[in-house]
Amino acid sequence: MNVRVRFFAAAREAAGASTLELDVPLGTTVRGLIALIGQRCGERVRAELATAGTRIALNQELIDDDPSLSGGDEIAFMPPVTGG
Repeated sequence: MNVRVRFFAAAREAAGASTLELDVPLGTTVRGLIALIGQRCGERVRAELATAGTRIALNQELIDDDPSLSGGDEIAFMPPVTGG
């Protein structure tokens, strides 16, 4: 099944792209997706996605759990917010 991944900030720089289309196995969870992205794009990208405070949106809704993905889903990884 095909999913669309959106990267922002350092993850976008590490991946070299703002979006990625991936064909993932049925039953893949968000954590499983992060592992697959690491295999495809490298450890640096996986590490950016796993950074503490990174928020994940599934189909434009923030999530805190590890749901299974469906074909056509959009997953966005948003970096922690910083202030100054």
